[in-house]
Amino acid sequence: MSGLLRSGLLILIAFSIFSWIYPQLQGSAELRDSDEYRFLAKNLSEKTLHYAGDPNEEIDMRLYTKRPMGYPILYSIGAVHNNSVLKAIQFCFVLILLIVGIQTLRLLRLSSVIAVFTVLFALSITILFSSQWLMADLALAVVVSIAMYYWISYRRNQSKSDLTRFFVLLSLSVLIKPIMLPACVLFSVIYIYLFARKRRLRIGPLLPILAVLFIFSMNHKITGLWHMSSISTINTSHYNAKLLIAAQYGLDSAEEYTEDEIFTTPTNREQYLAYSKSLNQRAEQTIMSHLPRYLLIHSAGMLKALIDPGRFEVYTFLHLNQESESLTELAWSGQYTKLFSALKKSPLTMVLLLVLSLISMLKFLSLFFLTKRDLLDQWMLIFCVLYFIGIAGPIGAF
Repeated sequence: MSGLLRSGLLILIAFSIFSWIYPQLQGSAELRDSDEYRFLAKNLSEKTLHYAGDPNEEIDMRLYTKRPMGYPILYSIGAVHNNSVLKAIQFCFVLILLIVGIQTLRLLRLSSVIAVFTVLFALSITILFSSQWLMADLALAVVVSIAMYYWISYRRNQSKSDLTRFFVLLSLSVLIKPIMLPACVLFSVIYIYLFARKRRLRIGPLLPILAVLFIFSMNHKITGLWHMSSISTINTSHYNAKLLIAAQYGLDSAEEYTEDEIFTTPTNREQYLAYSKSLNQRAEQTIMSHLPRYLLIHSAGMLKALIDPGRFEVYTFLHLNQESESLTELAWSGQYTKLFSALKKSPLTMVLLLVLSLISMLKFLSLFFLTKRDLLDQWMLIFCVLYFIGIAGPIGAF
């Protein structure tokens, strides 16, 4: 074992211990997303109810379709609700990511950079911080990483079973997070076309389409609306359009924008249909009315997603998220005094984030050099990164 590889593993062990002990000493930060996944897992296991909220409180129709069942069902099957067990499973996801990354490098005949990869992976401490919360991000990362491994393996060996595994994992990914919908449709259509040209029939490319249709039909049965998830409406109207208003007219106007009665939480099926239709129309009108400005904001959000090492995760983990206003909204609305005041509260954390941002850029730039032997593999890996930051959009998150 090389000294660099040993150093990477030691760094990983040290940060793993820190990410486990710190919440025990300072208290674990709670996220609304985690609560929703926890409720969904509990409702699935106890009541066979696909609802990401407390059914004993006033119903929020958005919570019937906001979170797909793929991630919570992992816990609902075994009725696993113990926090320590959940965190242990999450940490196993981190280890799987490292192992899959190393195996992918070997598959690409890049074993010489495994030590560097391990060090860069170990320094990505926000991954370890995320393992302390009940979130679907790590599970999705694992599934997508393994899917990419099998796609590259198929390209190398032309094994039908590898391609089938790729499509099975792609189908599973859309059951974990709705963000995978465009990827599922894109890859299915491409491979259905390629096999049709060769007059071959393959079941694999149909699987993601079937998974998407299953989710659409299930959501239609509950809400009366054919859609993937309510989170697309929430993100487009509550975040993207609101951020555009903040940039165009100021933060006060953005707050007024979301105080309109059409933003009222729907509590029954009829209200939800009206809510979804009205908000989507309003958001579309807002964005199209200021399209050049929105494209600038969207592009800036992509850049933010590329270089952001996980400011939200770091601040939340260290209990530094005390601002009631969005820092992104403050920046675009020109309220720099408030923005810098919020950032200056923890200068050491800002230094840490700058270092982590440089590491994030280094990891992305390395994709342009590591796989020069095969341009298709190279651009597939780059596409994977650009896909996620493209969908992240103005808020730089998904």
